[in-house]
Parts: sequence; C-alpha cells; structure tokens
Amino acid sequence: MRAQPLVSVLIRTMGRATLARAVDSVVAQTYRPLEIVVVNAAARPLPMLRAPGDIAVRVVDGGPYDRPRAANAALDHARGDWLVFLDDDDAFAPAHVETLVAAAANSRGARVAYSATAVVEPDGKARMVIGADFNRLHLFVGNYMQVGAALFSRSLVAEGARFDERLDCYEDWDFIIQLAQRTHFVYTARPTNLWFAHAGESGAGMGLNKRDEATRPFHEIVVSKWAARAASLDEYLRRNPAQSGLVAHGPLPMIQQD
Repeated sequence: MRAQPLVSVLIRTMGRATLARAVDSVVAQTYRPLEIVVVNAAARPLPMLRAPGDIAVRVVDGGPYDRPRAANAALDHARGDWLVFLDDDDAFAPAHVETLVAAAANSRGARVAYSATAVVEPDGKARMVIGADFNRLHLFVGNYMQVGAALFSRSLVAEGARFDERLDCYEDWDFIIQLAQRTHFVYTARPTNLWFAHAGESGAGMGLNKRDEATRPFHEIVVSKWAARAASLDEYLRRNPAQSGLVAHGPLPMIQQD
C-alpha cells in the first residue's frame, strides 16, 4: 500500500491565546501523517505547544516577521508534500485535511484542493459559508477562499510561488492568484475551514477586524499587479469562447509563468 503524503500545517503566530485552539484543531485531524510548523512572528517566547508523538511540532524563530515574511519563512521550513496555512486565531474541522488530500488525489492533476469556509461569529456560531467553484478570472476580482481552505502541492513553491513582501494585507489573495497561474484547483464545497473573521488584526476580516481605509492600498496593489494578466485572459476567452473551460481546468498556455 502506498504511504499517505506528509502534510505540513503552517501557522503564523503573534503568540495569541488562540494559538492553542488552532494547534488542537490540527491534532484532532483524522488525517496522518502531519507536521506543524509554527512561525514565531513576534519573536517573544511562545506558550508550550502540545501535540501527540505522531505529529512533529517545529517552531521557527528569527523574527520579528510581518505577515508575508512569516508566511515565506513557513514555506521555507515545511517538509511536507502538501501544505496548508492556518492562522493562529482560526481552526479546522476534524476532516479538513483528509477531505482535501482525497480531493486532490481523485482530481485530474489539480495541485490545489480547497474547501468552503464557515465564518464563525463572536458567539461561536457559524451562520455564513464562503465558497465558490474554481474560476481563474473571478479570482482577479476578489478572493473567494480564505487561506486556510487551500491545500497546495509543495511543487508550486518549488516553481516560485511566494508571498509578496510588499503586502501587509491581502498577501494571501495574491498568493492564491499565483497558484492559479500554475495549476487548476479542485473544490470540495464542504465547510471544513473555520474562519474567526471578527478576530485578528489584519483589517480584512469582519466587524472590528474590518478597516477598509487601512487595507485599500494593498488591495489596489494586488489589482494593479494582476491587471494585465486578467485582461489577457478575458480577451482570450472573448476570442475563443469554445475554450472557456480552460478558466476552470488545466493550464492556460497564453499566461506565462512567473
């Protein structure tokens, strides 16, 4: 029997109390083998992180790191065949990793598998689900997957996918767009990613964690960065309507790889 691939769960943390909940949700995964890579972005001592002996937990120091640099440090230290980010104030449902690995294995070569995302409100209840079928063109307009929803192949990092270190916000969206230039995605539609959108400090969430004026410049950078690529794809589809399936499936030869 072929061994299951190692999955690295990558956590950027400022040492918030919610880190323990995030780690516990990884420990509760029905999938093995797993490793947890924790990037200590605040460069302060972290609380003791507990995991069973079948899950390696490695802490990456060397900070302080901002959000994109912490993400790149996590990529650099991951050893898994597949990788998935988990913010330290979010969590996974127990079947999250297992269903994503299965979806990728059963796809026609997709190197990203993603789930729907349940938005958890301050009272602990999830009343909203975010998710949509894969469409490259729509990704240029806005991100319909929270970063924890997406499991991606290590090969995409080897091909040059990195977090843009100019972006203090929306760096996750830019990274997802990069992945979409290299592979198609498969969507489970199951809300196994749990986003505590009202918590955190990015400014791109909901409620008190939504600050449009602060985040707008970074949104504009992402839109400007990909404007030519988006226009090229849109024009290609207008001229080749029979090829519209390429928006969701397979490589796009008219888009050069970064």
